Amino acid sequence: MVRLLMLFLLACISYSCAKPVSVKPSADIARASRLDKINAYKFLRNQEMRFVDERQTRSINYTSLILNPSKVTFGLYHGWNREFQANNDNTSIAFISGPTFELLPRTDLGYTAHGDLKLSNGTWLSKNLAASVSRAHLCITPAGLPSFGFGALTQGRAKVCRIFIGGLHSLFNNSTSIPLTYKGVYGKMYMSDVRIIYGLRKDDLIEIIETHDGVSFADLNTFVRRKGFLAAYLPDHASKSRLIVPGVRLWSLKHAIWISGGRPSITQMPLMLRVSKLPAIDPDAK
Repeated sequence: MVRLLMLFLLACISYSCAKPVSVKPSADIARASRLDKINAYKFLRNQEMRFVDERQTRSINYTSLILNPSKVTFGLYHGWNREFQANNDNTSIAFISGPTFELLPRTDLGYTAHGDLKLSNGTWLSKNLAASVSRAHLCITPAGLPSFGFGALTQGRAKVCRIFIGGLHSLFNNSTSIPLTYKGVYGKMYMSDVRIIYGLRKDDLIEIIETHDGVSFADLNTFVRRKGFLAAYLPDHASKSRLIVPGVRLWSLKHAIWISGGRPSITQMPLMLRVSKLPAIDPDAK
């Protein structure tokens, strides 16, 4: 009897993780109509949030890129040390950090992301199934509506997600229930680092944030909640952080050293996510 009950619970968990995002059609139409009136993106830098905790006043400085998911798309920008090339790509809005990864020399790309990717220039299923199933994801529907969820790119999600970015770590998510299968990328984090955040706003916009150096994990949790996000995910952090806006916010050796905490080294990345306006002409398309 106990065994049958366990099998039933596992089946329920699998179904809840695999079912596609569902929203009432009337609500979909209203949300899409509101997004249609908003610009594709807005870039804001030199921002600051101050807050008092235990009689101490602290501040977090940050830069943000606010994206309208109905008017932008994401592509895989594959290849090592392409940051300076990204600086000059004026057909793109920005280049940002993607999910964590591991090196796999015998694969086509030479690595695998720790989450599935369905992007404008192709679909890549992670070779690390345990990671892709147990982490969080960002989905954008064909209507341009965002959803922050959990789990891998199932057949159901592939049908309802125009864009799918898996392998993410959830700081919190008030927009949906968290399945038992979710494990996240990190355990407890205490280091003070540069952080990249994907935030789901109440107006259905996606806010990409790069914090300044020295933000503790505890303050980061306070920050994302005071921003009023419905959900906030981390793709990666510290020396893997990337937020390049061609012609406006460029990658430089000075910037790389700043991200690395003052060390003359930077973690090399085999992938970034390329953000472009729709319709996008992607030179890396398959």
